[in-house]
Amino acid sequence: MADKAAKSGFVFTIGLTGHRDIHTDAIADARAALQNELEALRERFRVLPVELVTGLAEGADTLATEVALEIGMRVRAVLPMPRALYEADFEGEAHSDLIRLLNDDRVIVQELPLPTGTVEGDYEEGASRDVLYARLMDYLVRRSNVLVALWD
Repeated sequence: MADKAAKSGFVFTIGLTGHRDIHTDAIADARAALQNELEALRERFRVLPVELVTGLAEGADTLATEVALEIGMRVRAVLPMPRALYEADFEGEAHSDLIRLLNDDRVIVQELPLPTGTVEGDYEEGASRDVLYARLMDYLVRRSNVLVALWD
């Protein structure tokens, strides 16, 4: 039955949202909770391929991506804008983590196209850039079978 489901093209998609600033004291518990939840969902829908979809933002997205990869779950990173533009929102360790995960062969990277009639220069900063992040959240909500929120 699993082979038939895999050939159908259907994928059970787990969207992820959450805080960018997870308190260091909460990381181990959040990691364990994510692992339990992801494994439970994968088991529940074992007749289908299961994937985690994140924006790879700092914090919850990065943590969930790492957990999913550790347990052998497929990961799709959906970037809210072209990669070079997105990378500009990260600094230091967060930037290093982003690059490491984007370059991981197990992560499928997808960039959302810019709105029709616009160019990257239209989104250098401010509210116009926030629109691209709102579009990513809309994408995750509309295209996920379940949305997991890592929230306090």
